[in-house]
Amino acid sequence: MYDKDIKRFLNEKENENPELYDFKDEIFEEAQAFYNEIREIHDINQYIIKDDAANKIRRFLQYTESLDTGNPIKKLYITNIYALGKVKCDCDSSDGSYALTNEIYDRLWGWHFDKRGKSRKVPDNLKEKLGHKWGNMELGSDTMNSFKTTYDQAIIIEATKQKINLDQYKTQYGYNRMVLIKDYPSVLRVINGNTHLQRYALLTHTIGNFTLIPNKIRFADGKWASFQSRGILLKDYWDLSLDALQNFLNGSLSKVADNSFERYVDTFYLNDYIEHGTVKQLFTRQEGHILPQTEDELNEFLQNVNHLIILRGKKIVDELNALLRELGLCNTQF
Repeated sequence: MYDKDIKRFLNEKENENPELYDFKDEIFEEAQAFYNEIREIHDINQYIIKDDAANKIRRFLQYTESLDTGNPIKKLYITNIYALGKVKCDCDSSDGSYALTNEIYDRLWGWHFDKRGKSRKVPDNLKEKLGHKWGNMELGSDTMNSFKTTYDQAIIIEATKQKINLDQYKTQYGYNRMVLIKDYPSVLRVINGNTHLQRYALLTHTIGNFTLIPNKIRFADGKWASFQSRGILLKDYWDLSLDALQNFLNGSLSKVADNSFERYVDTFYLNDYIEHGTVKQLFTRQEGHILPQTEDELNEFLQNVNHLIILRGKKIVDELNALLRELGLCNTQF
């Protein structure tokens, strides 16, 4: 039945709070088995898909051994190992790999990775909500607030507090946590013990942190670019991303009109990120900086973003329940 997975998500997921359900759990049993198997063997190259995945998996393996078993950060990195070595498993289904996420997108917005067609144009039902000029735009799925950027910045903040020079540990992927563990275990002990960061590791892959975004927008410099390149330009901070999108949709940078940004916010349950028509800052930034620079700024961001992800997740769960009741697919409110 089409809505079987959605009903299971609403009615059967552990903790009885679907908005807190970690989509990594969809594959975690398999990921854990793969993790246990691969750390026992000497040559992992038989599992590798990408050229650089072997070294990344080795680093992840060493890193996860330093974490407590129940730490949500460990779960995140175990699933990263699985994704690199075995299968496609992007929780937000930006690669089409998650059936449950696809079905939720389809039920809420009529958008499904497998049904989107080569053009990825906005479906007709969404044109009515967003404005018909969106018909010439393309959509893709994305994780709104990403974990790794903030986690790497947390390393910098703590190392700075401990007066450690991190230059020797920097790699193209962030920081070599393996060597850092060996040399300065106190840094990661503090970071991995941050309960707000642990909470964020779980909430990163909950339904309140997944959305659909335009594939391309024109940024403030006037150049068109993939909106998913916000990971480079805006470090994947959703407040800055929304601000850029508002400038594009409602500002002089775009020909798209008809309150398109407000329609986007309403359609994708983003109202809690907006106050008096302005995007809320997720933390008080120092001038000239995108990332948190102090522990206080880091924790301000984590507490705010965790709260907003949960609020949005509850709205999405409520809407899914209402839609299924309208269709007669459930008899009670979950």
